[in-house]
Amino acid sequence: MENKLISTELESYARNCARKQCLDYFGDTKIFIKGEEILHFCNIKQVNYFILKIIFQKWKEEIGLLKKSTFFDYDHQDVIQSIELLSNTLSNHILIKRDIFETFLSKSIEETLYLSLSPYNYFKNYFFSSDIQKVTMTELREKQKYLKINNAFFEEFVQKLDSYKIHTFFVSDIMGHLQESYYNHNSNFDDFDTVVQDFSRILPLDLSKIVTDPKKKDTAAPTPLEIFESEKAEIQATVVQNKNITPIKLSLNQKIMFLKDVFKNDMGQMNNTMARLESAGNKDNALNILSYLHLDKENESVIEFLELIEAKYK
Repeated sequence: MENKLISTELESYARNCARKQCLDYFGDTKIFIKGEEILHFCNIKQVNYFILKIIFQKWKEEIGLLKKSTFFDYDHQDVIQSIELLSNTLSNHILIKRDIFETFLSKSIEETLYLSLSPYNYFKNYFFSSDIQKVTMTELREKQKYLKINNAFFEEFVQKLDSYKIHTFFVSDIMGHLQESYYNHNSNFDDFDTVVQDFSRILPLDLSKIVTDPKKKDTAAPTPLEIFESEKAEIQATVVQNKNITPIKLSLNQKIMFLKDVFKNDMGQMNNTMARLESAGNKDNALNILSYLHLDKENESVIEFLELIEAKYK
């Protein structure tokens, strides 16, 4: 399903497409665009929603800068309610200058094409970039509400995480679930040809300039085993000086037993968790990694599994 994209060409098309749309919309006299106009600005709904996403991201950053003031108590309930009221009021009075809007539009076009042509890599790069170590369910739901393309893939992923009843996750612990959701939807992603045609009506889009080989799709996201081995190597590389980096050796019977009783037959979760546990460094880190599993500590298999982990970091 995945296409390998040439980022420089993608960015170039997005800029040119945004410039043309703004020229057509603003003309020589119009200076600003309002919030209600943004929702209907482009015939491609996803573009409009990504513009709104960028606007509210910028607004949150501005609020964050405001809260850095040392003269006020921003944790006071009255202040919290006032900021929330201000946010709601401002959301109904969006007004953006043309040059700034064109920048937002270019970014939104780029994201829309990325999401259409290479959904797994879109989520991996835009939602779980290498500088993000933890993510909350609130953040994931906030991001999801702007998705109008390939949302079923991400919805399954979020529902899986939500089932753990945990608010915060280490990104390295959940990439296996993203991988699993990808493969579950690999044959029924939204047809990117429709999106390409819609963009071509605005500005001709030569897919061969953006995709390395449009006739040959990258079967994509790496396999769960490749993810496991890659992430395991990355995790261990970050703690290479720790003497506790030794494999947790399991017999075949233990692997089958733990897969069934500890990880509920979720091989992706087992692989990712074991990689993290091998490089946890100490008992506290190991127990933190296991905290989201909601283990039945009266189950004999779970007891044996925990004894192995404790023995490694005693």
